[in-house]
Amino acid sequence: MTMASTTIEKDSWTESGVFSFFNFTQAVIKCFTIDTSLTRLEQKEKKALLGTEFVAGKCKTCGWESKVHFGNPSNWVRHLKLQHGVAFDAYKEAMANKKKDRKRRRSADSSYLPTNKKARQPQETIDVALDLNTISRKKEKIEKAKHLEQEHQLRVDMRIFQYVVGSCLPLSTVENILFRNVCTEINPKVNVVCTKTLKKTILQQYLNYKASLRKRFSNAVDVCLTADAWGSKRRSFLGVTAHWLESKGETGEMTRCSAALACKRFLGSHTYEKIAALLNNIMDDFSLHGKVNYVVTDNGSNFVKAFTEFSVENQLTHDDVDDDPEFIEGLAALADLHDEEELEELREAASFNTETYRILKDAGFSTIILPKHIRCASHTLNLIATVDTDLSKFDLKSFPKKNALRQALSKIQGLWNKIGRSVSASEEAFEVFGIALPTPCPTRWNSLFDSLVAFLKNFKSLEIVNKLFSSLTLPLLTKEDIELLTEYMEVMKPLAVVLDILQGDKGVFLGIGLVLPLITRLKDLMNQRVYLHLGPIRDRVLEKVDKRFGKLFEDPWYLMAALTHPCFKAHWIKDRRSQEEAKIKLRQLIQDSTCSPVLEKSKTSLAEEFLLFDEIQPSGRPDDEVDRFLKDRDTSIGMLDNYPQIKSLFVKYNTVIPTSAPVERLFSLAALILTIRRNKLSDSMLEMLIFLKIALNL
Repeated sequence: MTMASTTIEKDSWTESGVFSFFNFTQAVIKCFTIDTSLTRLEQKEKKALLGTEFVAGKCKTCGWESKVHFGNPSNWVRHLKLQHGVAFDAYKEAMANKKKDRKRRRSADSSYLPTNKKARQPQETIDVALDLNTISRKKEKIEKAKHLEQEHQLRVDMRIFQYVVGSCLPLSTVENILFRNVCTEINPKVNVVCTKTLKKTILQQYLNYKASLRKRFSNAVDVCLTADAWGSKRRSFLGVTAHWLESKGETGEMTRCSAALACKRFLGSHTYEKIAALLNNIMDDFSLHGKVNYVVTDNGSNFVKAFTEFSVENQLTHDDVDDDPEFIEGLAALADLHDEEELEELREAASFNTETYRILKDAGFSTIILPKHIRCASHTLNLIATVDTDLSKFDLKSFPKKNALRQALSKIQGLWNKIGRSVSASEEAFEVFGIALPTPCPTRWNSLFDSLVAFLKNFKSLEIVNKLFSSLTLPLLTKEDIELLTEYMEVMKPLAVVLDILQGDKGVFLGIGLVLPLITRLKDLMNQRVYLHLGPIRDRVLEKVDKRFGKLFEDPWYLMAALTHPCFKAHWIKDRRSQEEAKIKLRQLIQDSTCSPVLEKSKTSLAEEFLLFDEIQPSGRPDDEVDRFLKDRDTSIGMLDNYPQIKSLFVKYNTVIPTSAPVERLFSLAALILTIRRNKLSDSMLEMLIFLKIALNL
């Protein structure tokens, strides 16, 4: 851990304008000096925020102390004018010189451009001026020069902004003569914005979006993040999305809210240190330290190691960590940078409380603290369907039909390759099957399953299909091939259905409580049938599901998330004894949360704490609520209002989602914006366009 350092601008703001006539403390100078190591977007955002803050200073001449808005120090200019005439004259002279220098630079830059100045026309005579045609022409000119009312024009500007951003169009669309003709044809008084004005609107809307997000996060108790890396057009990005539960409207209906947090440029190698630093900075930007319970990523080794190295993975609870502000401030002031025990205590405190993290940061501690980590369930299942069940990992003794199935799949893959590469082959296949056959995506196994289902569903006869294969110079299919492919589809169908549920919107809405019931249902469905040829594949899938997901059935977080969810409760637990054990754990959790008072160190003395006894709860109260909840047949989220203790646990545990699919959708949207013809789009503008399209639900 090292002390944080900042880069100071060469031309300090204290030497410009009216600020040069006032003195400032070092703390004020540091607060209002922009770090030049930030990106252009971050510098613009910082300037916009500082413009609304008050800056305190002391007049160099008379020692008068006052505060003004950093973006509008007119009161200090008035002070110079009324109290210090000489200083005011010097200020006016400096501002005039600055204006002249600006004009001189502009004229030097544009001296080579041809002038647009029109030659002065001779004044028209009285007869011409009073001519009816002249008067009519002037009236038309005046009418055309009239603009819309300001309020109406602002609404038109906003509609243009929404159209360009929502349709993923280039910003230069507003300069297109055809687009302008459409706007003026609808209303000649419309003043179509230029590209520069549109960029300002985008920046302002983006700042408003981030400000509203920060406000919503300040009211949120628990937040879950998803993160992943993505590359396109020779650029890499780190995407992060946030998910939390929120009560809306007068009825207080609970809904799951989602938002994009970042699509940051990722320079260099994707090492675990860089991933940890970027995630820490993004959480710091939205003041999320202490609010995020888990981050969901795929099984990439760099992400896994980032959380292994920088996550506080111990079993401490919030009550175990002393996060009193006075204690933390004193500890930060006295901490030895070389004492690992003291530093670990600080990191643990900061991981549970946003205010504690801010105190440590202000004290100069540069540290990376990440929340706990969850691996994406859909990505894990995808690994089971591809890596774990790869045919090369079977031997002929245990799986006699291994080579036959491999040949059948390779024949179908040959057809998909031909369709993807040749237009004529695609047309021939369309005539035979009656549809445009989908082809699989290499990174998504369920796309291969869907392509196989489409092939078998539209399969007419072996003779007709083999004619197509013969014309495409592909190995012919046999009756055994069709039987093996059909059985493979039946074996893997439950796995494909589970993947579709997890990767869809429903999986995200239900939360992590979906995982254990879904895995239980997957195992039940795969055990229901006996397969003639592909039993070894079914057995391998079940074996790997137990290996990769077996530990989750012992994880209290997953268990409580499923038990407190109205859609599942304890119905998915088949064993009666396991049900009773789960109920006991839930009752104990409720009892611990209601019977343990939280003592505030600043308000409770040692004597008062010694004489403070636990309040005895009414007999059977936790048990009654648990029993009533588990027996209630209502599966709607609204039913939790009848069980306040269960509801608080539901919000805590089911804020976490089981998959990182939302951040994948973020990248899909980014691909629509960062096209080949827009590959010069800046990183900051790309991020703003992505977030605004999501925020506007366009």
